[in-house]
Amino acid sequence: MRVVVYNQPGDDSVLQVEERPIPKRGDGEVLVKQYGTSVNPVDYKMRSSNKENLPKIPGGDISGIIEEVGSGSKFKKGDRVIGLAPWFWMSFKEGTYAEYVSAKEEWLAYCPKSLPLHEAGQIPLVSLTCWQAMSDWNVRPGSRVLVHAGSSGVGTWVVQTAKLRGAHVVATAGPKNQDFLKELGADETINYREQDFADVYKDKPFDYIFDSVGGENTVKGYTKLINKSGAYTEIANTGTDQNRVKEYSGMGEKGQGAKYKFMTVEPNGKWMQEIADLIEQGKLKCIKDRSYDLFTQVREAHEFQETGRARGKVILEIIKE
Repeated sequence: MRVVVYNQPGDDSVLQVEERPIPKRGDGEVLVKQYGTSVNPVDYKMRSSNKENLPKIPGGDISGIIEEVGSGSKFKKGDRVIGLAPWFWMSFKEGTYAEYVSAKEEWLAYCPKSLPLHEAGQIPLVSLTCWQAMSDWNVRPGSRVLVHAGSSGVGTWVVQTAKLRGAHVVATAGPKNQDFLKELGADETINYREQDFADVYKDKPFDYIFDSVGGENTVKGYTKLINKSGAYTEIANTGTDQNRVKEYSGMGEKGQGAKYKFMTVEPNGKWMQEIADLIEQGKLKCIKDRSYDLFTQVREAHEFQETGRARGKVILEIIKE
């Protein structure tokens, strides 16, 4: 089978197409023929810095048709599935930029019938990050939610999901995405290039804050803008200040501040199915920026993702359904 790998860290030019054996299915696993996957920021961050266990196949999103199952499986050959491979950003794990992947059944869900498989690879990581981040939020009608980078891949899911649960949503983005976020459901938007969200909302605190950006500019919201009864969720990023994570986690545990959660996403087939069903019902929608062919355009896809200008997701197609 064809795979995309890098044999050394570097810019997108280190990405190469190679041939590998089709993986053997382990106990409790199914073999999936991939129709699509996607680019996530962690893919290019790892590609540019990882020096261990090379060569490395990037990617974590699964979208395809089941080719093989074991006895007693809830799935059958031919089922259309989506899911997330765990810890794919670690050097010792092979990713999903490949024609076939072997996946644990509990990672997977049935793909929405309304979405072609070559586009469904955009769903797993970002939507599950949203679901996991909000899993212990008690969002109710009228709850105030701040979403940093609302037009990003994961940000678009948090904006939609918070609105679906009745929240009043404020989202930050650049000037070109202000109208887009309002169309997506945001009640208010902040142009981070011209406005300081901490000044604008200093007298209007939030119940929940979602931060996929990190860094001192956004995390100041934890000490300045959140109700103590609320929750602040920060997504793991390269260069995250672990001393700050420890400090804020301790404040939350001692009741000196809101609950603070620092997280990395994990696969969850049950949540994945909930998300897929909401997509099928038209209650959540996928936001695609653009698509590239995995084996002929992966370098261009990485190059574009690194600009930080993607609105929603950058898809990598393998087979058009």
